[in-house]
Amino acid sequence: MMASFVAESSFMHPQTRWAREFAKTHMKAEPNKMGFELLKSCWDVDVFVAVVNEKIAFVDWVLVVKLLDRSDLAIKTRKGFELIMEAFKKGSKRRFPISVLFSEWSNPKSQYMFVSKAVSCLPDVLNFAEYSELKRIVTVDELTTHNLMALPSNALNSLDLIATFIRLHACTECQSDVNQFLINVSVQSPELLLLGLAQLPTPWSAVHTERTMSLVQEFVLGTRATSDFVLKKLWHVLEPTKQLLLKAVIDVYNSDSSHLARIFTIFRNLNQIPFAMQSNSIRFALDFVVYAAEQSCADLVEWLNEAVKRFDSTEFCNVCLALFTERVNAKREKLSQTTVRVLADFLKNSEIQVEEERFTSEMQNQIMTIFGSFYSGNVSVHQLISLVYELKQSPEKTIEHDKYLCLINIFLEEQSFFPTYPDTGLRLSALFLGALLGHKLLTPELEHVALGLLVQIFLENTEVTKMFKFAATVTCQFAPAVRNYKPFFRDILAVPSLLKNLPELAMYIDNMLNLKPFRICADVSLIENLDYIEPVESLSSKIIQNLHDSSLKPQHYRWFSRLLVTRTTEANLALHLSVLKQRESIQLYNCALYDVLLLMDTVLNGDSDVKRVQVLGSFLGFLTIQRNLPIKQKHVGLKELLLDGYESDLLSIAVPFVCKVLQTSKGSMFTILNPWMNAVLSTLAEIHRKNANSEISDLLNDLNFDTCPSDLLKARKQRPEAPNVDLLWAPEREIESEYKTQTQYHANYPENLKTLTQHQNASVQAVSRPEGQATLANLASHVAVSASAAHFVPLATLKRLVCSALERTITSIITNTIQQSLYISTVCTREMVKKDFALESDESKMRIGAHNMVKKLAISLAQFCFRDTLTINMITNLRHCFNQNGFDECKVSDSIITVLAQENCELAALLIENAALKKVEEDIDEELQVHYNKRRLCRENGQQYCELSPEHRMRVSSLPEPLRIHTRGLSKNQLAVYDDFGLQNEHTSDSFEAFNNLIAGIELLVTKSIKLESIPPSHELRELMRQVPLLIPTNSQRDKLALHFCSRIVKQLFQSATELGRDVYANVLKDICLQSMKISMEILQWLLQADDERKLNPPAFCALIKAGLLKLGDLDLQLSKSINIGRNTEFAIQVMAQSQMLKICQESDWFHTLDALKLRKPNENVESRLRERLLHAFADWIKLYQNSKSTQSSLVLFVIELQKFSLFTNNNTACLFFRLCAESSVDAWEKSKSTIDPPLLSFQAIDAFAKLIVMLTKFSHDSNVDDSIELFTKILTIILLTLVKRHESMRGKFNQRPWFRMFVAMLHELKAGEFTNYNELMNQFALSLHSIQPLHVPGFTFSWLTLISHRFFLPQIKNASEMYLKLISDLLLFLSHNLKTSKFTNATRVLYKGTLRLLLVILHDFPEFLCDNYHQICSLIAPHCLQLRNLILSAYPRGMRLIDPFTPNLSIDLVPDVDLKPLFSIDFVLQTLMDFDIDPDNLTPINFVKTDDVYNVKLINAFVFMSGYNDDINNREPNVNLIHSLLTSDSELCYHVLSAIANNLRYPNSHTKIFSKLIVSLFELPSQGYKLQELITRVLFERLIVNRPHPWGLLVTFIEIIKNPKYNFENLEFTKCEPDIQALFESVAKKIEKL
Repeated sequence: MMASFVAESSFMHPQTRWAREFAKTHMKAEPNKMGFELLKSCWDVDVFVAVVNEKIAFVDWVLVVKLLDRSDLAIKTRKGFELIMEAFKKGSKRRFPISVLFSEWSNPKSQYMFVSKAVSCLPDVLNFAEYSELKRIVTVDELTTHNLMALPSNALNSLDLIATFIRLHACTECQSDVNQFLINVSVQSPELLLLGLAQLPTPWSAVHTERTMSLVQEFVLGTRATSDFVLKKLWHVLEPTKQLLLKAVIDVYNSDSSHLARIFTIFRNLNQIPFAMQSNSIRFALDFVVYAAEQSCADLVEWLNEAVKRFDSTEFCNVCLALFTERVNAKREKLSQTTVRVLADFLKNSEIQVEEERFTSEMQNQIMTIFGSFYSGNVSVHQLISLVYELKQSPEKTIEHDKYLCLINIFLEEQSFFPTYPDTGLRLSALFLGALLGHKLLTPELEHVALGLLVQIFLENTEVTKMFKFAATVTCQFAPAVRNYKPFFRDILAVPSLLKNLPELAMYIDNMLNLKPFRICADVSLIENLDYIEPVESLSSKIIQNLHDSSLKPQHYRWFSRLLVTRTTEANLALHLSVLKQRESIQLYNCALYDVLLLMDTVLNGDSDVKRVQVLGSFLGFLTIQRNLPIKQKHVGLKELLLDGYESDLLSIAVPFVCKVLQTSKGSMFTILNPWMNAVLSTLAEIHRKNANSEISDLLNDLNFDTCPSDLLKARKQRPEAPNVDLLWAPEREIESEYKTQTQYHANYPENLKTLTQHQNASVQAVSRPEGQATLANLASHVAVSASAAHFVPLATLKRLVCSALERTITSIITNTIQQSLYISTVCTREMVKKDFALESDESKMRIGAHNMVKKLAISLAQFCFRDTLTINMITNLRHCFNQNGFDECKVSDSIITVLAQENCELAALLIENAALKKVEEDIDEELQVHYNKRRLCRENGQQYCELSPEHRMRVSSLPEPLRIHTRGLSKNQLAVYDDFGLQNEHTSDSFEAFNNLIAGIELLVTKSIKLESIPPSHELRELMRQVPLLIPTNSQRDKLALHFCSRIVKQLFQSATELGRDVYANVLKDICLQSMKISMEILQWLLQADDERKLNPPAFCALIKAGLLKLGDLDLQLSKSINIGRNTEFAIQVMAQSQMLKICQESDWFHTLDALKLRKPNENVESRLRERLLHAFADWIKLYQNSKSTQSSLVLFVIELQKFSLFTNNNTACLFFRLCAESSVDAWEKSKSTIDPPLLSFQAIDAFAKLIVMLTKFSHDSNVDDSIELFTKILTIILLTLVKRHESMRGKFNQRPWFRMFVAMLHELKAGEFTNYNELMNQFALSLHSIQPLHVPGFTFSWLTLISHRFFLPQIKNASEMYLKLISDLLLFLSHNLKTSKFTNATRVLYKGTLRLLLVILHDFPEFLCDNYHQICSLIAPHCLQLRNLILSAYPRGMRLIDPFTPNLSIDLVPDVDLKPLFSIDFVLQTLMDFDIDPDNLTPINFVKTDDVYNVKLINAFVFMSGYNDDINNREPNVNLIHSLLTSDSELCYHVLSAIANNLRYPNSHTKIFSKLIVSLFELPSQGYKLQELITRVLFERLIVNRPHPWGLLVTFIEIIKNPKYNFENLEFTKCEPDIQALFESVAKKIEKL
């Protein structure tokens, strides 16, 4: 037959025809039972060649190949090409003519097929290395040296090949194929492709240029080890590529300027720095030259002079100015002083000016009008600052932003005229400029100008002149923001005039500069016995170049950890963490933790860079939380760090750091159930509630944290304000009234301005003091002012002068007088306590005793030291303050000064005593801290504490019993000695007097008809409220005194006639009760249980509920009891009504009271009338919805009117309304269904209800987000309950269609509603579907499946993957439950197909979801659902391209992505193991037993996976022995273990590699003979015989077992047990061998 075919083909180029047919018909496919196509050759090459030579006298075999250039040539497989090559070699007996491949063919598609098969063939078929005439891209030595991938046939190292494919790309018919080829080569061998493309002649096509540019950029970034070789080769290849390289470099720089150092290194290695300096990109060239100048590789001055001529001078100078500003203000990589000076001189000489033409005359007139209103007093400072803030926030190059620039420029241009301003105008200017600086509202350039002006004024004015007052006032305004202006404040501290005239301000600045806001401790015990030893230079260079180098020794860990930590950036963080993981050394981890803590202390407490802070947070989390280790409190407390950040206004630093730390908790034991974790997250939630923060929001969402926020910030102190310097200005000015006016605008500030601004009150709220000194808030309200003095000095000014004198006096005495007394008290107490408590093991008793004693000694010694000199110091400081402000002896006599001093001496003494008490308490704790710790350690270790030597113990035992100390600790009488040291006993009478004065003051202030919430924290009333609880002592008199205070306050509460008074007294009462549990119980017992007519005051009880003192549940229960016995019914009704009117609670909160009232007054007709009204309202809505003339506005109006109805004020009514709507709309559909011809509007009631639900959600309570979600959740709950009730009552007659329509209509309405909280609403919708899962409501199953696969709902898988995982789990659980039964119904078959289609959609559109959660999903799939399991395991990330598993000689170790860590969620695995008390980190062989005759497959899967996971993270070979120990004689257990291994053979990743090696290793184990090998073959083979898809790892592993001769698969006994099985395996083996 073949001979006749050749004979018939001998006409019209017969060689062409038979060669073409030979290629087309060389194979035929025969399907087998396995699903494979068994390929059988239809040609015998030897016979074919013999027949051709016999029939044709002369055959030109080269012509045969050339004439393959035909349109009908189809070489679809590599086998066809190999047959042609074999026929050519045997027929021609010569080498294949390679030039034919690369010549220009008439049929590009045919040439592409032929050339592509030639490239992919094996070297024994066609070896490109044998053809010396081919142009090589690189030499053979370079190919070997740099390990470049050129394919086995060396095809990719051919310039002719690259040129041919670029030429073919221009042809439309094969353009897509060539494109794919270039992409594949870009992955396999980007070096050869780039160098080949660069060597092709110009001009280049667009695709050629684009592909070359992208490859150049990849090597510029240095992501590959061959980058330097390729770039150097590229530079020397051809001239045009030089500009190409420069263009690619500029593109990389423009995308991220942080790559500048890498770019400089490239050009320095090429010795082409001057070439880069000549770039036409101004920004790049300038930044490059500046960097080169910093490295002493360029002359910046010379280049600037040349560049200003080469470029447009204006554009160049503007770019230069922008770069200068950016680099000067950079927090890292700052320029050297030399470079700064060169750039500054150049800019100065260039005379860069602001574009004045942008500021039109109309705009300038508007700004001048604003300043006119400001200086005339019509606009306050706060209003003007708010305006500037709004203008600055506007986008650049807009009129509003130009107004901002115009306003600032006009103001600063006035600086030369400031000396001529009157005092009033100058002071307003100072307040405005200080606020601008404090709120960071100036550009960096103008900020330098303003700060320079202030420094100049301080230097030029040694006395208190007008301009000195100006500079001092400006400085005080932004002094709380010391952290942002440290260089400036350090400079002015060195100015003598400031220290001389304003020592309080200087001391305040000094304290703020030296203050460390965050407490971080690097514990030296972490690096104990480890010295810092730096390796020799050769070794250190080697390690630095390759961090994974194995030559690192343990003695160099300190050096290496510091190297890693200090050099860690956001870009290389992952690399450095992988280095630590690889080495897995506890010592290295501890060294790294020590260095991280050290660096944290520097960065967080210094000029913090937020990105640097975030990197440190991630590093700390990796070293601790991610490794399931706690962050110790002694190192850094995260909650305390947040609170300190709040106090010091540094939440912008603290919050990003803590968020990054907690982000590492995923997959660790630190979940939201962990108390420590919960406390930190609660604090973050409180910060987020106070000031919304996107980082906190993202973290809380990621961790699914929904617990109530903490309540810690209220108790924290605000940052101390700067001293008040208003007393420097003219004394006749009454400043207080102005401050009160300005305070009204403070509440209208933007939220971020509130956190920056520290409003200066009329009174001094803080005393500048050394560390440890106390303050008395609202000092001005406590100073005593003589009436005689008020005749000579205005009252407001007089109070400020006295406050200033008090501050000076207190500071002087604490610093110079009582320091020695405090030291003596501390030493005496320390020695006495150490002796008396030598055998006391309870450190708390020791601490209390020490505190009591040291306070008594300190207060006695301090009073002895300062009492005599206090009055004299007060008189001296008062005289100094009065003289400074123009009130000399002629205006204010010495007698008045003496009176003022005597009147305020007691106040000063109180402040000093408080400061002394706080200081000595801290000092004694510091002195005894070691002893506290020793006692605590002994107690924790169960040891008896003893600090006495045997000799001293004998001596103590000889003392009388009252003096003797015992090992059981001090006796009650002995401790009483220290209790008697308490300071508060002698002050009880003073406390009564002070309490009466405070209550009198409160009574005067609560007569106004305002709410307590509207009163600012700095108000005098708030201050009086805070002081009342402070009067209660901490000794034995506490309860007695607290009871007296409470009795008086309760009386005032029930007698108060205003809401403000009741709220104030209720809050004060709560604060006192918090200090004494005993008093709290007595007060509550009287309020709830006492039979006293005086307490029946509903407004007072509402105030107590509002304050939180009375729990609603307790009051509800007590009122119900009273009603049941016929008492206080009206009182209960009034309390309920008023509490709901005040929105303190809801009607549903009075559960027991309502039940009691219903039992007393039943009314059956009320509900029926209510039902009629509600159904009537719903009917009106349906009519409005059906009316074609209804507009959206009319629907909205109806909804708003409906909300005004009592529907939403009464929870029960709302529930009834929605239940009636759901039932009536479904009933309407049921009625329409029964008709012969159902009307088109049968679904109208359901659609109308869905529309109503969505509109009520959207317009609920003025569109409040939380309220809308709460309402939507409530409605869904009611619908679900109604659905379930119908389902249970109707059983088999339940119709799911109307309910499905209701949910679908809601989905459509939600999508069209444009909700800002759409994702949150969809989460609630998903939660409702979870509640009615098929196991609970089987009659709704098909509708449920359709809903979770709906096109509006399925995309939520990206935003709520955990919720969607629950839904998938619900579906698979129900499916598995039905598949367990022997009867496979049609319904189950349809459900299975639906599930399969849903998972196929997810596999296609959201593969990462399946990658992350394959463990949990596979654990729910029935064992015999092989295709379903394969579908899950076939998922791989969308960015990955899988290598053909049938590629010849494919080894899993050589696959590019096989060492990458896969996407997965380990939480499910860890939880499974922990449920069975299995340590995930220390797996040991276990015996799996059956429960109810079934193995726990989920546990087996988790155990097997964790074994491979541990091997992977520890970079070790698979633990074959551990898995082999599970393979017992029980075949069922062995099958489950092997299936668990196969479940992890997925896409190329490190887990697939581990488990593939594991199963191959098990296959070659000889111990159990063919049984284990047969089971392994069964597990793998049964997954391959089902329909596709097949997991990549499964295919690769099975091919390896069959193909590798060392396993001798074809000769195994079980492969020959049956003829059919033997034929099956033989056909599979032959196919794989041919491939």
